[in-house]
Amino acid sequence: MFFSTIIPTIGRTALRRAVRSVLEQNFSHADYEIIVVNDSGSPLFDEEWQHSPLVKVVNTIRVERCVARNVGAALARGQYLHFLDDDDWLLPGALNAFWKLSQQKPDVSWLYGGTVLYDRDGQPVIDLVHRLQGNCFTQVMAGEWIPIQSSFINRLDFLKVGGFNPLIPGIEDTDLARRMGLYFDFSGTSDLVAG
Repeated sequence: MFFSTIIPTIGRTALRRAVRSVLEQNFSHADYEIIVVNDSGSPLFDEEWQHSPLVKVVNTIRVERCVARNVGAALARGQYLHFLDDDDWLLPGALNAFWKLSQQKPDVSWLYGGTVLYDRDGQPVIDLVHRLQGNCFTQVMAGEWIPIQSSFINRLDFLKVGGFNPLIPGIEDTDLARRMGLYFDFSGTSDLVAG
């Protein structure tokens, strides 16, 4: 299996857009799955996307986003982990861009693409397109931010560094990039892949 998208949620209505942005990609190169980790403590409202054979919903009870992400990672079968929050989404063509990058850079642990940041009114504010390649430890320690929503992370390497640290909520994605950067290489594409 190529990748597992993991979406922790507290049941916000934006979850529908996040899941559908993955399901509606024009991608047929390899198998994938979507793991929705419902951390709301209540059942999710029944929606059409829940009946897709590509989607699995698991429940946790208000354990915080980084723990919910680790739960999804523990269940994942994909070679790469892709983390979306329930208010993020993939842009059209994102999965094809990641597939192409993975074929060009099969030994790289962290693959990433460009990110479009939107304001609360849904208007694009800035495109983040990094030019980081290889060992990026110095850059991520200096504060360079590569959004995990725009990243595919090698599952086995994610597990080697211990996943998300639940003792560092709020900046767990920055902490993960720093620990991954210490041991593994990064590679990116200028294609915009997530919002």
